[in-house]
Formats: sequence, structure tokens, C-alpha cells
Amino acid sequence: MSSAQEMSVFTSLSDDVRQLLSRLDIVVPTYNRPEYALRLMRFWSGTGARVLVLDGSDQAIDSHLIAELGKNIEYLHLPMSYQERFRYATGIVSREFQMMMSDDELYVPSAVASAIEHLDENPAHWAATGRVIRFYCKNGNVLGEEWYTGYNNYVQSALVADQVQRAYQFEVPHYAMLGVIRGDHWRDLWSTIFRHDYTCPYAYEAMFHMTAPYIGITWVIDELLWLRSAETDENVSPTWNRRMPLHEWYDNEEYRGERLLWEQSVAAIITRFAGTPRTQAEVSEIASFIINRQLAGSRPKSYTWTPGQRMHRTLRRVTPQAIRTVLKSVLPTRALRRLGYSANSLIEVAESMSNRGVSVDAQQLRETVECIRDFHEARQH
Repeated sequence: MSSAQEMSVFTSLSDDVRQLLSRLDIVVPTYNRPEYALRLMRFWSGTGARVLVLDGSDQAIDSHLIAELGKNIEYLHLPMSYQERFRYATGIVSREFQMMMSDDELYVPSAVASAIEHLDENPAHWAATGRVIRFYCKNGNVLGEEWYTGYNNYVQSALVADQVQRAYQFEVPHYAMLGVIRGDHWRDLWSTIFRHDYTCPYAYEAMFHMTAPYIGITWVIDELLWLRSAETDENVSPTWNRRMPLHEWYDNEEYRGERLLWEQSVAAIITRFAGTPRTQAEVSEIASFIINRQLAGSRPKSYTWTPGQRMHRTLRRVTPQAIRTVLKSVLPTRALRRLGYSANSLIEVAESMSNRGVSVDAQQLRETVECIRDFHEARQH
């Protein structure tokens, strides 16, 4: 066994899974959260995936901590903006498939390998993702709930539609941007998305969601793939205002220049990924439609929310993350449920999904839960 395998979190990662993951680059932006960045790097150490951690913090992580990791981990101290780090990443990723992920979130390696297998078997598909559980740790227990349950695969009419019909009639799971994507598509798309700087952080992910159906078929494999963290807010830039919704940014004349650059980038993606040549009028029509649909989805629809969801949304807007983290650790289970947090064991949630036919790698999931639990136990000492 190699030293990289010896330091892996996983005791039973097969050679087949490692071989598939060796075709994958994982890009991870991080900022001022060395403990989470280290957890993620240790998690993927020895798996075969090439992990590129782009740290925008002023202070680099101690080099001796990085030296303990497998050779597949590449830590890059890049004290620059989130956008600049992604522009840098599009120039250094090189493998057949790419993913991006947040520093506090975890993926089941065998399911990531299954997503790669799906793309091998379906050359017409450009991205693949899977089923999701949102998790957090409370009093030594790793809790979770199934997440993004409303997202399913394209219906047959979408599979046979041309790309313009698909862009007009269908949308994709918005977490597809955090799935496995073909490398040439990833590089071309992200280099365009991050070409300019925008005040609203949602402008970037919105561009992905808007254009994804046009680019091609995204597939959701029926396998537990992503463990989405409910423990922290995304922390990738000190200047971004995550309380500014997309529609408020777009409607604000103060950002008119940014908005025009954003619209031009959407048009550039439509042109770049066109299956057949498009006239300027066709590009403008497609761009206008998908932009307006995205903005309509951003505008508040509070009448569809439960009282608990409205309370949760309000608290997120007015309460700093540090205080929310403390509240989750001290509030009773009943109060957490009213705020939209589950109190069920993550393992039990996964077993329920498995009973419905969702594939779950039980061994890797148990080892992942242990990784999360050990992480929080160490932080308390």
C-alpha cells in the first residue's frame, strides 16, 4: 500500500474507484477557514483525485500540515479575489473531468466515481450529479435530512429536444454546478462566467444555472453523492454581500455597468456552446428569455414559504454566521425543527433513501460520518 493510501480516510476504496477518480480535478476555493480546508484535503488525500485548494487568505496554512497529505493534494496560497482564483484555476486544470466544491462540504468518493462512469457511458451528457443530504453536527451527533428532493432527471421530451427548445422549456438541478463536468466544458464555461467581477455573488452561479440546459444534458444519478454542509456559510470572499439577491443587483442602476458585462457573458456562452451557428438576433432572444426567467425565480415568493422557512430566512439575513453556529449547538431539537433543521441521524436518513432504491455506499458513509465527528471533537479541545 502506498503512503497516499495509508493516509486516506477510507479503508475500503477500491482500485476501480481510485482509477476513475484519477481522471478528476477538484477545485476548492477557501478563505480564512484553515480547519475546514484541512478537513477537506485530508478527506480526499490518497483517493486519486487531483485536489486544487485555492486559498485566498492572507496567511497560508502551515506547510508541515500540507506535507502530511497525499501527493494528489495541491495547496495553492493565492491571496487574491475569488474571481481571480477561479480565472487562475481554469488555466491549470487538465484532467478529463472537473468538479468544484466548498471547503466545508463532503462527497462520497464511490458516488463521484459513478458519476464519471455515467458520463463515460453517455457521451451526449455533459454533467452528472447525484442525491443530496444536508448535514450538521450537534453534541457529537451527525444529523441530516434529504435535500433538493424536488429535482429529477429530464423527461423524454427534453432528451429529444434541440438545445434551444431545452433552454426554453426546461431547467436543471441548480446544484449541478457542483457535480462532475466534462473538463473541456468546465474550462470554457467557468473562464467565461468569471471573466468579469460582479458585486453580487449570485451573478456567477445564476449564469451557470441559466445556460446549463442550453449547453447539454445534466443527469442526476440515483446515488447518494453530496453531503451539503449546514454548519457554516460559504466563506470565499471578504467583500461579497450574500444578502444581496440577484434581482436587487440587476435592478439597481448603480450596477448597470456590471449588468451589461454579465449580459454579454451570457451571450458569449450561448455563442460558444451553440450546436449550430446562431445569428446575433437568435443569441439575444435566447439570452433575454433565460435571464428574465432567472430573475423571476430570484424575486421573493414569500407566500409559498412555511412560517418556519420565513423565520429561517429572516434570521439568516440579520444574524451573523458565528451566532447562528452557536444557536444550532444550544437550541433544543424542537426549535431547530421549526427553523428548518432536521434532528435525524445522517445514517438513518441515508438508510431511508436506500430503502427507496437510492444507492448508498454504507461503508464510505460511515467513515465520512466519523471524519465529521472527529473534526468537531478536535475543535472542542
